[in-house]
Amino acid sequence: MARKPRPIDPAAGPLQAFAHDLRLVREQAGNPTYRALATTAGFGATTLSDAAGGVRPPSLEVTLAYVGACGGDTAEWEARWRELNRVLNDQRVAEAREQAPPTPDQAVPDDPDQSIPDGPDPAVPDDPSAEPAAEPIPDAAGATSPAANPTDATDATDASNPAATGSPDPDAPAPRGRRWWPAGRRGTVTAGLAAVVVVALLVVLLPMLLGDKHKQDALSCGPMPPSPTAGSAAQDFIGVTYGQGAHVRSGASLNSTTINTVPPGCRLHLTGYCLGDVVFDPTGGAPDIRWFKVYGGGVVASAIIHGNPPGTMQASDCPADTPAPSGVGLTVERSLDNPDTLQLQTTGTHLGIVGYAAFYAAAPPTPAGTSPTPASASPAPAGQAGWHQVQMVGSLSNNFLYRWQATGLTAAPQPITVVAAACLGGDGPTDAADARTAPAAGSDQPGQPVELTPEQWSTARQAACRYPNAGFVTNMG
Repeated sequence: MARKPRPIDPAAGPLQAFAHDLRLVREQAGNPTYRALATTAGFGATTLSDAAGGVRPPSLEVTLAYVGACGGDTAEWEARWRELNRVLNDQRVAEAREQAPPTPDQAVPDDPDQSIPDGPDPAVPDDPSAEPAAEPIPDAAGATSPAANPTDATDATDASNPAATGSPDPDAPAPRGRRWWPAGRRGTVTAGLAAVVVVALLVVLLPMLLGDKHKQDALSCGPMPPSPTAGSAAQDFIGVTYGQGAHVRSGASLNSTTINTVPPGCRLHLTGYCLGDVVFDPTGGAPDIRWFKVYGGGVVASAIIHGNPPGTMQASDCPADTPAPSGVGLTVERSLDNPDTLQLQTTGTHLGIVGYAAFYAAAPPTPAGTSPTPASASPAPAGQAGWHQVQMVGSLSNNFLYRWQATGLTAAPQPITVVAAACLGGDGPTDAADARTAPAAGSDQPGQPVELTPEQWSTARQAACRYPNAGFVTNMG
């Protein structure tokens, strides 16, 4: 039986509010277990659980993987994470300033009566001819430099120091906490402490200033072959890691052994791809079942690499791979609760991602501040007939149900045609697809099969599997 999560008070602070709302995203997805989320998010169950624990802030990559696996709005959560990061950094800077030690000018002596030793000024010895071995020596600029021994005698606390043993020694300098600082030494120490504070602030702020790693030039972080001249090497391609970097694994599974970890911002020479476990893009939340083959050995998930293989490249075998999707079957029905809603359901073999597209003339753009029509996720011009993407849906349990609010649309020709296509990822359509008509309003019969030309099939599959502007849907159930 799963443990009950520790209660979180969202009013306790920004981190607790962030974690509380992350838990709500999971609840809205049907409360899938963290083990189930881990199979699609690309991070372990413990990491995902900690992200919503409210003890420490999760990384951006973990946050987006968590939200994407739950079917949440990754763009909204990226903005929320950046705001949380800003607030927490402001708090760290404020705490660093409060905890910085006071300068000697501000220090309060332990014993005011003994803050300045009795007797002559330590800066002016009784015997002008004597050399005070432990006192600083003024330089030409009036500043002070340490004596020949770089370790100040007042820093020692062993038995040889009279101040440590309690034995009085009138010639010894005052204890460290009560020492009177000459003017030159005060300036030097104050400047030194100021430098420490500046360094502390840089430690906090420098990662923020340099964090935008993808803007820097990518470096080659893996073996690079000689320039291809002929043969299969001519189709090799380059990918750039991002996010937290990439794990190069022995096979196309999240359970395969990690043989190398490549930092973000690195160029990898890739020689092909195979199909494997679904992994979510940590930036946009879109899933991908492609795993790129790394020159020199191993594979890396496409979802954490910028770049796609050439369009003519086909999937090939690799360890722990999965067969290509096949046997796609689409059902289109009118919802009994809402006649404007079409229920799209797809079944098939080895499916991980299904894209839906429809051929219709889009309604005019909606006024500002209102919900967009389904055409907002489509490249086809509003008001013109064409293939429009409806949605991409990912699932681990072969559940690709999507309820489409098909309002304000004009079929051209009648009735509206809907296509379901198995996708490898964004811009990765396959030939496994099916087409059905949308039932007429008020009909309780499912849509009928539709014959399409090869050109229509190609355009419809590309529309169904393109990177979605309106987000990505994950069905965990």
